[in-house]
Amino acid sequence: MASTIEVPDGVDLNGPLYVTNGAPVMNRTLVISDNLPALRAMPDDCVDLIYLDPPFNSGADYLNPIGLPEAEARGLQYDLKMPVPGANEPYQTGFRDHFHMNEFNKDGTPNDNWKPEWVREVGRVVPSLPSVIAMAGSAHSPSMQGYIAFMAIRLIEMRRVLKPNGSIYLHCDDTASHYLKSVMDAIFGARRFVNNIIWKRAIAHNDKRGLGRIADHVLLYANGDDFTWNMESPLARKSNAEIRATYPETDDVGWYRSADLTGAGARGEESVLPWKNYDVAARGRHWAPPLRDGTYADYIQEHFIPDYKDIAGVHARLDALDEAGLIHHPKEGGVWPGLKRYADADRGSTIQNIIVSPTGFTNYTARRGRGGEYVGYKTQKPLKLIEIFIKASSNPGDIVLDPFCGCATTPIAAENLKRRWIGMDRGVEAYRQVINRIRKTFPDMATEGESALVENRRFHRVDALPGQDNDAPVAIPMDEPEPPEPKLELTKAQRRELLGRQEGFCLGCGNKPDMELMEGDHIVPKIMSGPEDMVNFQLLCGFCNNRKRTKPMRDLWDKNEREGYLVFRLRMENLYNERETERLADPRMAALRDFWRPAPPNNAHRRP
Repeated sequence: MASTIEVPDGVDLNGPLYVTNGAPVMNRTLVISDNLPALRAMPDDCVDLIYLDPPFNSGADYLNPIGLPEAEARGLQYDLKMPVPGANEPYQTGFRDHFHMNEFNKDGTPNDNWKPEWVREVGRVVPSLPSVIAMAGSAHSPSMQGYIAFMAIRLIEMRRVLKPNGSIYLHCDDTASHYLKSVMDAIFGARRFVNNIIWKRAIAHNDKRGLGRIADHVLLYANGDDFTWNMESPLARKSNAEIRATYPETDDVGWYRSADLTGAGARGEESVLPWKNYDVAARGRHWAPPLRDGTYADYIQEHFIPDYKDIAGVHARLDALDEAGLIHHPKEGGVWPGLKRYADADRGSTIQNIIVSPTGFTNYTARRGRGGEYVGYKTQKPLKLIEIFIKASSNPGDIVLDPFCGCATTPIAAENLKRRWIGMDRGVEAYRQVINRIRKTFPDMATEGESALVENRRFHRVDALPGQDNDAPVAIPMDEPEPPEPKLELTKAQRRELLGRQEGFCLGCGNKPDMELMEGDHIVPKIMSGPEDMVNFQLLCGFCNNRKRTKPMRDLWDKNEREGYLVFRLRMENLYNERETERLADPRMAALRDFWRPAPPNNAHRRP
């Protein structure tokens, strides 16, 4: 896979990711430490993509067979509550997925997952976060409150190190997804939310009460408006069974289906003329061979007809297709010839926000299949899943960070796709797992300290990043945010002023309800940075205000007109536009003019 991916000029996969405190941090680096001080040692805006699969607050203590032969033989990750059959040596704790707000754990060890100062410090950066953390405690439990505080302090740092065009994927389950989304909304801003991706991690699960829980959530947020998004990169390929069902015919080239060569309506000059005794016009249709700028035309030109896209005439294209064997003629009695569309040209469909394949390693078949990918880690995620995210939100040569890299799935996926990467994990066991998987997947990669001479790839393990201080007090990682703009409550006089400017009309539907039935509407919603100022207010009836929500006025007009609720559209637009000069004079509204300006006057309803 990686051999077909080109890295941009100037990007050195064997060079440093960045230089900080006078020291380089190299590509393919695993940091064995708590990720909080490691994140603090990283400079601002230095990574392109973050994927994290943190603890889920499951309440389990996971044992430490990570990367050991016993784990691979048994094919699972043990919980401390479970017996360890046949174990000749004690298993150490890999990580504790416990969260509470006490200084010590029940066994007397220090609680590294909670620091009281975290809540105070996140509040200094994002004032709304302490309320979110407290809400998790009130609505759920003190355990959830401690977990959300643990995540919030780290997510603040992740936003700081993420580039403005970067994205972050937070993997969680339905126990905490709604609390974590509130945290992400507070840190990144609600308008930076992109998707709640539902991943089917299991085929089935038998729960004693309720429906089987087989899905995880992945919250996707962008760090800016111009975030990297490769729309066509993550594609869901059809399975063999789906291909056979969709492409039932076969020839020397491969599986294909007979697609229509005609279009509805007898139009065009050459397109309606008979071809090889097929008279399309007699049946009210016209010839429609693949367009020269279509994706199947690209496939035809690449594999069958080198100059296909240069052929201008409709009949000339039909002749070329027929000569190349791409037209399927019907048997005697048939009506139309068909175009052979081959399965090989089917690139699949764009991934949607519900991902059903690949599933996780929750059954025997999955653990024993997939080329031996499973390494005995109970919460291991499949490579193909992580590769979907990396392809969608980064480009070759970009830097990928996984602050909870566990069993190395993200580093392996990043290496496969020629992205640079840095991973973090608290235990030295993670290093053993990462190095075992790297040796297995990339036998040409050397590890730091080995004497083998390997020119192309080298893996680095460090216990701390340059400048990292594990004992440093909590620091404010970002500039203090500006205080929120106070909410404007329209007075009766202001409502009369707005109503007078609108000549008593609701600008959404053109009706004239009583003033008491009119509601103040943000022309540009607050979630889109609309100001709390009269320049951004208008009056709508309750019906229109509820329909508009966070959409531009042009969308409301289109919807109301389509459903018969709008009268005098042209007049409503003119009244709305009378305040355009006032809005453009306000720098805040001027910057948002693409949102509040109506569509150009080219619709059919407008009269000269």
